[in-house]
Amino acid sequence: MSVSVLKGKSCTRVYEHYEGHFTFDFGDANLVAETLWRVIAKDRIALTSRDHGQQFGLPAPLDAAAEAMKLLGQSRIVDVELDETLADLSLEFEDGTRLEFLTESSGYEPWSLGAPGVNIVGLGGGGTSSFSG
Repeated sequence: MSVSVLKGKSCTRVYEHYEGHFTFDFGDANLVAETLWRVIAKDRIALTSRDHGQQFGLPAPLDAAAEAMKLLGQSRIVDVELDETLADLSLEFEDGTRLEFLTESSGYEPWSLGAPGVNIVGLGGGGTSSFSG
C-alpha cells in the first residue's frame, strides 16, 4: 500500500469536515487533514489551512476550501512524496502547484489516506501505519 495511489488523480472536492479540519477528495480516494496544510503556487505560499475564516481586508472571510479548489483546479498529481520519518506529505500537480501536509504534533495523527485497498495514517511524531479494511 502506498501514497502513490494518488498519482494521476485531480482534486474533485475540498471541504471542512469539522472546524479547522479538511477533507480533500480525489475521485475514489480521500485525504483527511487534521494538521496544517498549505498550497504552494508559483514558488510562494498561496494558501494555508490557517487562512480559513481570516478577513485579510477582504470583503468576506476567506473560505480555504473554496480557495484550495481554485488553486488546485483540474490539474492532475504527477508526484507524491512522503517523508517516512516525519510523516509530511507533498503532492505535486502537473502545473507545478504543490499541496503539502505538515505534521505539527508529536501525539496526534496529521492525516489519513483512504482509497480502494489503501488505508494509511500519518502518525503523530512521525512515521506511518497501514492497515486493510
